[in-house]
Amino acid sequence: MSSTYLIGLSLTVRMWAIRSRAIAGVAVQSLTMMNLSPMITPELGSPSAV
Repeated sequence: MSSTYLIGLSLTVRMWAIRSRAIAGVAVQSLTMMNLSPMITPELGSPSAV
């Protein structure tokens, strides 16, 4: 086990944690927006608006 390998591993884990947290944040934000604005979601979700 070299120190370089451990540093690279910790950086990879940190990047993955930040990325997954960002993805989760975006998902929660979009769900909150959909719940807060019922007037906008039918326009985006319905095929008649296209």
